[in-house]
Amino acid sequence: MIVTRDRPKDFSRCISSLEAARLDILEVIVIDDASKTAPSADESTLQVRILRNEKRSFLSESRNRGAKNARGKYIMFIDDDNIVDGESIKKLSSSLESDSHEAVASPAICYTSQPTKVWFAGGRIGSVSGFFVAAFRGLDSSELPRARYHTEVFHDAFMVKKDAFDRVGYFDDVGFPMYLSEADFAARLRENNMSAIVVPDARVWHSIAPLQGAASLLRGVHITEPARAYFVGRNRLLYMRKHAKARSFLIHVAVFEPVIISIHLFAMLSGDSKVPRTQLFGPYLRGLFDGLSGRVRLGRQLLKSSGE
Repeated sequence: MIVTRDRPKDFSRCISSLEAARLDILEVIVIDDASKTAPSADESTLQVRILRNEKRSFLSESRNRGAKNARGKYIMFIDDDNIVDGESIKKLSSSLESDSHEAVASPAICYTSQPTKVWFAGGRIGSVSGFFVAAFRGLDSSELPRARYHTEVFHDAFMVKKDAFDRVGYFDDVGFPMYLSEADFAARLRENNMSAIVVPDARVWHSIAPLQGAASLLRGVHITEPARAYFVGRNRLLYMRKHAKARSFLIHVAVFEPVIISIHLFAMLSGDSKVPRTQLFGPYLRGLFDGLSGRVRLGRQLLKSSGE
């Protein structure tokens, strides 16, 4: 299941990489999130269905639409800027088949520009700090454990047992339309005694450049457009309010949130932005206000303008 928006070259590389696994794939569902030019899969030998959102619906709603239309026992969610190793589909599904409590399997994800350097291979979110702590990031993939292991979070490319959605619900497309949506889903899985694993010999390559200097800070903190600025400001607070203990949430707000805000403001001031910084500050501050207030349905005008 691939969500794509205005990245035709990335999408083409992604779907082409799946050809090697066509015997393991029942169908490919593409969610076109209101691209200016509709994606095409005419050259693919896979069974491809393209579902188009007439207006921008963001990642979680798009993923949910794909999941609800899927016919398979397992759903592999792949962001469109990934290249998938031909054996990964089989390795992930085989791992999930062996344990009824494991609901999600993630491959080890490396950089396309540095094919053996780990970008994501599991991690966790601090129970008080709210910081994402990556496991093995920056290491050579040969240094990963050989056996599969548990992870608290996953994102970008991962496989889900479809029946897990029946137990915990789909991605929260109101509270987490994008940014930390997978973390929220992972927390709900743990609350229902289900877990996620990393299968280290399953491999995906992400078309993202390693962070280098102040110019890449905004991409590093995901603040690249007004809508993202809003969700980055809001969603960590919503996540901590929802999944942390009350005392931990208060400590987070008093101690760690000022640090996070300082990092984000510094990134907006010094990072290389394609949009004026004045268009990022307002949505970000509004997101903070909504997160502190615990309100998820505000910011509608921002989302509406982002979807046009």
